[in-house]
Formats: sequence, structure tokens, C-alpha cells
Amino acid sequence: MSKFNKSSSSSSSDVCVTGADDNSTKSHDTGEFDWDESTQGVILGAFFYGYLVLQVLGGRLAEIYGAKWLCAGGIAASIVINALTPLIARSAPYWLLLASRVVLGMFQAFIFPSSFALLTKWIPDHERSTFLAFPTLGANIGSIVTTALSGYLAEHGFAGGWPSVFYVAAMTASVSLLFWVFIVKSEPKDHPWISEHELNYIHSNIAANNTSVDNKDRPKRSVPWLKVFTSTQVLSFLVGMLLYGMYSGGDNAIAAAFTTGVITPLVVGYILEASDQTQRQWGYVFYMSASINILGGLVFAIFGSARRQDWDMDDEHQTEEITITKI
Repeated sequence: MSKFNKSSSSSSSDVCVTGADDNSTKSHDTGEFDWDESTQGVILGAFFYGYLVLQVLGGRLAEIYGAKWLCAGGIAASIVINALTPLIARSAPYWLLLASRVVLGMFQAFIFPSSFALLTKWIPDHERSTFLAFPTLGANIGSIVTTALSGYLAEHGFAGGWPSVFYVAAMTASVSLLFWVFIVKSEPKDHPWISEHELNYIHSNIAANNTSVDNKDRPKRSVPWLKVFTSTQVLSFLVGMLLYGMYSGGDNAIAAAFTTGVITPLVVGYILEASDQTQRQWGYVFYMSASINILGGLVFAIFGSARRQDWDMDDEHQTEEITITKI
């Protein structure tokens, strides 16, 4: 969003310098806003405050009311907020920019949970793991392209450089929203392009499909929240994902620009602002990131499981699994 550079006169040998000749003229790119690392961390972390609040609720709402329009609403709101961000940053008080980032996180919290809720309606159980690789791959490719494109637009883009990043993101999302609205359906039975054979295949291969004829008269099961959140497997998964999200990209002048989560931007910003940004201080960031990632992986490797848990099955499936085990 902006770049804030500060220089120091440390005599330590591990200070990062821009050239070998101390007498040479040094140019520093200064951003439009005078934000230090801690301030940048607060702004970038504000998104995740809203994201954390509604992520679980977003998935549940998608299951109840349908994933298509909930996800579309999240995308549409993101388009509007992204398009308004340059104006808010330049003209509005600082707290309003923070509020817009929180609201953006709240609306985007609906997108991924809605997508996964959609998969449970469309993708048979035995194909789900394979299919999940595609949206994950798409998200990673999008991040790679966006990161490279954002750097170019910030330097050479229209509307003053960095604002074009937000405008291009809004325009791209608008195109994807049109495809989503006209092509995607929350239920397979509602899609005009699906054949009877495909519909029967989906219904017969999804264990708990609420749209199948057999399940229409079946009473809805309440969610066993206590069993879910006291499950060792679920807790280890949550710990693993929490620690995996607490990392720093580390290869940018703005440390918080490549961090995720709420705590990490603040911690990384504090480490770098409280120091002379030496190689040693950057090393602390890398070592901390590596240690946290390793810890999260170990927790899940020891306590996690990919087996479907008993509390996720109805009585009929539990009886079937017990019978197979006895045989």
C-alpha cells in the first residue's frame, strides 16, 4: 500500500546497505503515507480481525441458505471496498481505513467457507480430496500473479501507482463475479446444464446430500459442537493451521506486507522497528517463522487424523462401519 523507509547510522557489520561507496548519492523511495512498520502491521492485520469473527459462521450460513449468493455477496462487497480504499486512505481519517479493512475481512470470511460448502453438495466423497487440489492451486496461482502484478502496478500503474492495484483487483473480481452468478448453482438439481445421469451419480455418491430424494424426509441432525471442539483431531488441525498462518514473507522492505494473521504483523513490525533492521534482526524473523511452522506440523502429525470421525456420521453409517470392523 505504501513504502516507508528509514535510515540508520549503525556501525555494525551486518547492517544492510545499498552500496559499497558511503560517499555515493543514495535515493530512497518514500511512500505517500508516513507509516512506520508497526502502523503498517496494524493496517494489514485489521483484515484478519474481521475474517476471524465470521469465518465459522460463514460456513454454517452457506450450509443453511445456500453457498452461491453468500459467496457472491462476499465478492461484491470486496469489490466495492477495494475500489473505495484509495479514496478512504487519502481523504478519510486513519481509523476509517482500519474499519474498512475489518469490514473487508468480514465479507471475505464468507467466500472460502461458502466454496467448501458448495463442494459438499457437488463433489462425491471419493473425489473430494482430488478436487480440492484445484481451488487450492487456483488460490496459489492467483497469489503469485497478484503479487507480481501489484509490484509492477505500484511502480508504473495508473491513478498514481498504488491505487491501480486496488482498481485492477476490483475489476478482475467483477469479471469473476459475473461468471459465478450466471454459472454456479448451490444445488446440483437447480443447474440447467446437468444431465439426469450426472445428477443421479452425484446423489448416489454423496453420503449426506440433503438434496437427494432419500434424505428429504430424514430429520435434520443437530451439529455436535461439543464433540467437534473437544476432538483431538480437530484441535490439532486448528493448532496446525493457526501456527502455519503465523509467518513472514521476509523478502520485502515492508515486513508486514507478506505476513498473515492478526498477531504476526504486529510482532514482525515491532522487531524491525525496534532495531536497525540488520541481518541479525531479519534472522530472528526467519527463525521464528520456521520454528512456528515446524511446531504446527508436528502437532498435526502426532495428533491429527484424516479418518472420518464418528460424530460426523449418522446412526446408519456408524452401524455400517461397526459391522465392517467386526467382519
